[in-house]
Amino acid sequence: MSEAVIKVLDFLINEVGYERVSAECTFDNIGSRRVMEKSGMTFEGIKRKSYYKNNQFYDKYLYSKIRDDYKK
Repeated sequence: MSEAVIKVLDFLINEVGYERVSAECTFDNIGSRRVMEKSGMTFEGIKRKSYYKNNQFYDKYLYSKIRDDYKK
């Protein structure tokens, strides 16, 4: 899965021209967090109580990749 995300990020930033691509997931979604990290996305922070499901609020983890990341 990480390989596919890497290709999508590369396409969106280098071919389409996006400046930034971001993604988020809940704390307990470890698989998604690992894919974002393995894909080279940067952890930006936690959006506290930003997701509501089953009468409960959950924190979300925010990751991103920006054009400048490719210049390093």
